[in-house]
Amino acid sequence: MVFVSTDNDGILATLEGSDGTVESNRSVEGRVLSIYVRGPKQGNPLGVWSKLPSGSANSESAVKQMSVVAKTYYGQPFRRFMKRLVQARFDDETALIAKIRGYRQEYLDDIAHDGSDGVENRKGDIEAIIYAAGRLARGYGALPGQKAIGPLLPAFRRIFGRAAKPAPKTDGAHELLRKYIIDNQGRFIKPKSGKARSKTRFHSSPGYIVKSRKGRMELVISKIQFDRIGLSHKQVRHLASKGNLIGEKGEHPRSDTRRFEDILSDRVFVVNLDKFDIKL
Repeated sequence: MVFVSTDNDGILATLEGSDGTVESNRSVEGRVLSIYVRGPKQGNPLGVWSKLPSGSANSESAVKQMSVVAKTYYGQPFRRFMKRLVQARFDDETALIAKIRGYRQEYLDDIAHDGSDGVENRKGDIEAIIYAAGRLARGYGALPGQKAIGPLLPAFRRIFGRAAKPAPKTDGAHELLRKYIIDNQGRFIKPKSGKARSKTRFHSSPGYIVKSRKGRMELVISKIQFDRIGLSHKQVRHLASKGNLIGEKGEHPRSDTRRFEDILSDRVFVVNLDKFDIKL
């Protein structure tokens, strides 16, 4: 259950029962998030806006403009979102859970926060699940795409006043993936045409070895198994940029994952085994 309310001040200044102490305020802060629509709480004079919509002179008029649009189309995006979400769960609940977890981790990998701070961890978890819902909503067509309003991660950092996490070292990414391949030698499945296409078998295996039409040997890994390697989102993008992971071209290109219709309709990670000097 999600409750949304509006006020001229943040929750800490208005919540009844807060005694004003640092401890109680921190406790509330970790459970009820405040989004400051009007700046400069986030160091941005426009507040949550990166730029003002056409016809708005300031952030206040932009909010009023957004309110008119929200009342006009009240509930329509949410109905579309829920319809697609319920269908996705019906089609493949395991894949849906894996996708949500992946989006959640994508957000946590991106933001800078103190992992030893319990309040910050709780706030990060709430923000991450909201981000995951946003990613799903985009995929379901319930929210505008990236071409219309830009990428979500910078927008979420701006909304919640977060800084981006410093770029991690990517030198160990290749070795982590190499270790996964070596550790699972003998356990990979080499399915024959028309056989061994069970989703359950695929998700429980460390991966399928297949030969591409170009003669390249590839290792197909489910999202569930790939997450266990321990690579960060930026390390995955680094591997894709080096050709270790094979993405998808076409109408909706992705550099890191692609669809593998023979096994399942969801996206999978495809490792270019030619980049690894390992005999399987």
